[in-house]
Amino acid sequence: MEDLKRKIRFVFIPYLLVSAGYIIIYTFLDWLLFIQFKTLNMQPLVIRCWIPMATYWIFVYLFLWRRLKKLRLKNPKKEPQFGIVIVMCVVMLPPVALSQIYIAEATGKLSTLENIDELNISESTRYYTLKNHYFDKRDAGLYTVYRTSGKGNNTFNVELFYTVPIFEKESDTTKRECSAWLGVKYRDYFNNRIDQSEKDKRCRMFEQQAHDNFKTINLDSFSYLQQLDYDENTAYYNSALKFSSKYFENNTFILKRCYGAFEDRTDNNLTWIIVTFGLGATLVFLCFLPPTLSEADVEEFKSKRSNKNKVY
Repeated sequence: MEDLKRKIRFVFIPYLLVSAGYIIIYTFLDWLLFIQFKTLNMQPLVIRCWIPMATYWIFVYLFLWRRLKKLRLKNPKKEPQFGIVIVMCVVMLPPVALSQIYIAEATGKLSTLENIDELNISESTRYYTLKNHYFDKRDAGLYTVYRTSGKGNNTFNVELFYTVPIFEKESDTTKRECSAWLGVKYRDYFNNRIDQSEKDKRCRMFEQQAHDNFKTINLDSFSYLQQLDYDENTAYYNSALKFSSKYFENNTFILKRCYGAFEDRTDNNLTWIIVTFGLGATLVFLCFLPPTLSEADVEEFKSKRSNKNKVY
């Protein structure tokens, strides 16, 4: 029991503080650099996963590694530190990713526009409401993507990207260009190992279903609009724009429909951040159970830190 108490005080509580501090600092920098000032355009996957994977271990090394080195297994030839660090890095990804989603949604501003042309004279925000609008489906651009994904490319994906010109009213469709577009996406996927003839048949069937749905869908059924994030779909939507006669090089502002109350846009993200952080901390705590931590090692650590902080 004393050994467990030592590990909680010496390793586990510092781990919680370091991890919570990392999430707060990283989320603040994400908001400052990528949301507030938009210094770089990066895909959400890079911001939410790859950068944390590349940086969190630095925090672990700077603030926790010397403490972790004091943990001992019964077999002196085995060291638990590397395995524990790997677990720490893996369980940190869900709360970090959810935190970036939450901060983007929670800090996004809502602008109310009389018509879509007011985009050109108003502040750029993440969310919009339109009082007067018309979606010109007759002049929509379409780009179809066929690609494989998954382990061993065992999943075949077919995706249809529509970009619909947005005007104030139907009579404005005679204009040569529009101020913004509405993005609509259809996707289907199936086993990539099936026969090519069956694959072609399923693709044609899905494409026809998507076309029929697009013709009849009521695009006016939305609560508010959101500016599309820069992600792996951006290039496909931009390609779809070029198949519309309303496309000009600079009018590439694309929105998507959102449903529900604007106040509920973050859903339960904050709750899930806490839940995933707690589950991850539980797994890390379980990793601390097998190793032992002696009082002598703790005192040695404190002594070295005390000597290092002395001013001569």
